[in-house]
This record gives sequence, C-alpha cells and structure tokens, in this order.
Amino acid sequence: MSIWEYVSRTEKVSVSDDIQTGVVSTPKTSGRKAKPRNAFHPDHPQHETHLVRLRSPLVPVLLGPTISRDGTPEERESWCRAMLILFKPWRSRADLKTVGQSWKDAFEHFDFPEDAVRVMRNINVLHECKDAR
Repeated sequence: MSIWEYVSRTEKVSVSDDIQTGVVSTPKTSGRKAKPRNAFHPDHPQHETHLVRLRSPLVPVLLGPTISRDGTPEERESWCRAMLILFKPWRSRADLKTVGQSWKDAFEHFDFPEDAVRVMRNINVLHECKDAR
C-alpha cells in the first residue's frame, strides 16, 4: 500500500478503544459490520497499544513544500521522486529506486495503478490552474 493509500484509507485506533467497544473481544451480531483492523509491525513503538483500521477513503491534503511541476528536466527529476514516494509502496529508499538509478528512470519503470495516475494528472492540472492566474 502506498503512503497516499495508507493516509487516505486507514486510521490509527487505540487497542483500549476497541476493547471498550467490544470489537476485539466479541464480534458484533447486529448493526454495522466492523471494519478490518491490523496490528502494527512488532518493531513499531505502538505495536501493543494501537491498531490500524480501514476507513472510507478520504482525499489527503499535502502539507509542506509545494510539489514541483512536471516541466523542465530538473523539475521532472524532483516530480518523479515525489510521485514515487507518494504512490509506490515502500519501506526504505531501496524499495523506491536502485543505487545509481535516476528518479525519472525508476518512475518510468514502475507501473502505477490507475487511481494514482488520475491523482498525478490532477496535481498537474492544479499547477496549470495556478499558472493561468
């Protein structure tokens, strides 16, 4: 799951909240079906205190520096890096690209899901709208 998908489709809940509502200990027999939950990796500092629960998808709001546009060669390299970080599943930099490989090359060799391609197009449209002002 990419970081974009993770942020848009999951939420962190405390284990005690789930125990208090009875979700972990006893399955509900009526009402809304409980959403799937998963534990954090055993090495994660919140492994024993929190779970990750699926939720209805939201649109993440990116905070921080503006993502560069897909324009000049210098901007293209930065843009490819940002898109890989957002839309390719990874745990370490080695999952994003190989040593010596350019971000552009890694981007061009990854098969992005259609949803990710749509968001990338929308990011570019946002840049075009800002340029038109």
